[in-house]
This record gives sequence, structure tokens and C-alpha cells, in this order.
Amino acid sequence: MRDASVGHRIRSVRKGLKITQAQFGRRLGIIPLSVARYEAGRVPRADVLERIARFGGVTTSWLLYGERNSDALLQTEPVISEMAKKILEVAQPDWTSTPWVRLSPRYRKRYEERVKDAVARLKRELEDYRDLLEMKSRADHIRRANR
Repeated sequence: MRDASVGHRIRSVRKGLKITQAQFGRRLGIIPLSVARYEAGRVPRADVLERIARFGGVTTSWLLYGERNSDALLQTEPVISEMAKKILEVAQPDWTSTPWVRLSPRYRKRYEERVKDAVARLKRELEDYRDLLEMKSRADHIRRANR
């Protein structure tokens, strides 16, 4: 099935994230050619559509119909923090740009493995810190209630 308006909305999600079709495809687990086809109006399978929506911070309803669903508190324009954009730039570099293009496949693989490990560590550390803050918040609440 083809729908040019769906393609336009998929393109706007990708451009809002400021990433290339290749980077978008890697993040979604699809080939760049599929991204190009979707942006040209080919409607993705439901699972791919869901991944695009989740990654772009939009609803599948918006991708398909351009509607803002009041139940879904997601925006029609992709919302991604500047911090997340910086992390994505490092985690998923443009391998066709300098200095990445000169990197051998062996070292590229090592870089990708290092990114994967670093992201896992960062996630664990931030979750632990969030848990600590939650405990401190509860303790503050109990302390205030006992005054």
C-alpha cells in the first residue's frame, strides 16, 4: 500500500531527529533502502510503524492519518532532548564522514561494541541514581510527615 502523506510524516520524524536514512534504518533494524521506500510513500508493516512511532515520539495514528490523538500525550513533531541528540551522534556516527570513513571494519566493530557497553553502564548507573533519589524523596516525605 502507498500513501505519500505517510511517507512525508515518516520523513519529518527522521529529519526531526537530524539523522540520515542509514542511521534511521540502523536504529530501527531495517535497511536504508526500506527507509527510502517508506519516505516515498510505501506504508511499513505494523511492527516497523510502531518502532518508527516510538523512536520518533509520535503515535502510529499520527503516522498513518496525521491525527493528534488526545489520549496519546505524544506530539506530532518528534521530541528529543539535546542531550539525547548528542548521545545519538556519538553512539551512531555517520560512518561515511571523516574520520569514520578511514576506520577499518575491525575497528568500527570494536567501536560499536564499546558504545553498547557504555550505554548499558550508563543505563544501570542512571537507574541506580534514580532509585537513590526516590528513596531520599520518600525519606524526606516521612520526615516532614513526622514533624
